[in-house]
Amino acid sequence: MSELNGVNLVVENDVDCHVGARIRARRVELSMSQTVVADRLGLTFQQVQKYERGYNRVSASRLYDLTEILDVDIAYFFEGFNDTEIPESPEDWTTDVWGLIAAFNGLPEKLRTSLRLLLKSIPTNEKAPDIEIRASAEAQRATRNFTDVTL
Repeated sequence: MSELNGVNLVVENDVDCHVGARIRARRVELSMSQTVVADRLGLTFQQVQKYERGYNRVSASRLYDLTEILDVDIAYFFEGFNDTEIPESPEDWTTDVWGLIAAFNGLPEKLRTSLRLLLKSIPTNEKAPDIEIRASAEAQRATRNFTDVTL
């Protein structure tokens, strides 16, 4: 989870790591090896290992296959992810959230796109330098786009 000016941000890598941890937890619970799961998916055990560590994103079709292999509903992989940080409905959002949404929506499209790229580029896993390098390049590109916009 990243933070920007005291606001928690959900970054894709957070979801990938959470889903991967849930895959591993269920696989271990069933006493299955990575090799067994990999064989049933038609992959190598290294690929399953990368999924479990959150290094590679699991596609929707692959996640569906995993529901059958691990005998769980698809919701299982997301249980516990940000439960306390995201209110269930817009009625529970604070005025700060609504103000942020209104301010964001009031920006020109090009600026919103640049801001999205900039926020997505914030590294979340300090143990993964390749992610930080990629994020740095994305941050530079987003910052360049951000400064090109005239209000």
